[in-house]
Amino acid sequence: MRSRWWLLACFGCSAARTAPSAPIFVEPAGSAAAAVPVVSAPLPAPPAPAPCLPADAELHLSRDGERLVLCAYGETGITGCWNVDRQSGRFAARPIAPQPGIGFHITGGCYEGMCVPAVVPVVTTDDYVFVALHPDGKRAAILSNNRVTLFDRATKKEQRRFPLRKGGNVVGANELSNTAMGLWFVGETVYVRGDDAGPASALFRYSTRGLAVGSHWGLFGGGATVSGDGLVFEENAMLRVTVFDSQSPGGKTAKRSMAGTPCDAPFFQFDFSSLDASDPAQAACAAYLDKHVAAYGRAELLLGGDELVGFAPEVGVFVADATTLLEKSRAPVALCPAPPP
Repeated sequence: MRSRWWLLACFGCSAARTAPSAPIFVEPAGSAAAAVPVVSAPLPAPPAPAPCLPADAELHLSRDGERLVLCAYGETGITGCWNVDRQSGRFAARPIAPQPGIGFHITGGCYEGMCVPAVVPVVTTDDYVFVALHPDGKRAAILSNNRVTLFDRATKKEQRRFPLRKGGNVVGANELSNTAMGLWFVGETVYVRGDDAGPASALFRYSTRGLAVGSHWGLFGGGATVSGDGLVFEENAMLRVTVFDSQSPGGKTAKRSMAGTPCDAPFFQFDFSSLDASDPAQAACAAYLDKHVAAYGRAELLLGGDELVGFAPEVGVFVADATTLLEKSRAPVALCPAPPP
């Protein structure tokens, strides 16, 4: 079982981490930090059949018709995609392709003829470029240098560009306050993942007009999934789940039922870090969470009426009640052992 060090929180640190030093592209002389018209390399062919999925990659969940799809994401982009059976947990490779609304890395500043300024080669994580293709198939968002640019995919023309911090180094209300490390684009909202240098992450919401409309901590150990015309935001190992969509643009939140558990008490604030281990009652709650809840860390969830269909590395594919967030069934998915550090 992997270490659950992500249960801790650190909200006071925001230094960018250093990215791998090996360049992906050699930048033309005299054009540092400029717009480099380098088209990303084609997505690789599907990997050969494997008995397990990569545990060291970010695995994102989506739906293609009635099929569940998992794709592996890394610093070089999307590295593999699989159809997954929700009943058995078995999987089969499928062609690698971007999942609707989910951001992925590109190298250079261009994708499908849509270009933004980019630093080549990447020096720090601040230089990462993400692309998210809207589920409508008509629009794209590219995040680069703390700016989001929206494009029309047919004409390749820029529709709008906005900074994630309008005051530069001054952080305004609901604006990105750390390092941008993820992107989603669905409905009329752009979602940005912001990571601290320590174990803390948040989801920042921006309208397509560039307005910062919300910030939500709890993404470290949580997950975000594009589902229908909205985003399902899972906090702190499914202690809370919020759906942002056209019916609830400000978000509709469900909390995990704690009835009959040691956490069914006023001291519990649906946050691991809020517990005092020196208090016996709160220590009992913490032990319950570690045994019964922590495995849902990094879960990704899809809406399905009164149910949620999800994937979490330590659980596999599972079905949960959309109101109580309690699991109804599961099917383990084989993960390859993570390579040694």
